[in-house]
Amino acid sequence: MSLNTRSPISQANTTTLTPCVYIAMRCPHCGELRLALATAPNSGEIACPLCAKLCVFVLLGAGLTTTPLPFHELQSSARLRCWIAHLAPTDCS
Repeated sequence: MSLNTRSPISQANTTTLTPCVYIAMRCPHCGELRLALATAPNSGEIACPLCAKLCVFVLLGAGLTTTPLPFHELQSSARLRCWIAHLAPTDCS
């Protein structure tokens, strides 16, 4: 997956939006995580940002963020399964 590599987008000089890709992964040691990266990984596995163990991932899509890249968040099992199943986040409980 290729992203537009132009500079971050500024809106009214208050918020800078940076293009990114979102992926979901399940580390057997750390649990389920969502990551935002500047570009999609080149291989089928990526190192867990918490323990560095190689894990498979699911590409969730491209987007924009105001948070400096890369970043990760731990996710609940039910919410991550919902995202992977391509349901709208408002349908996830």
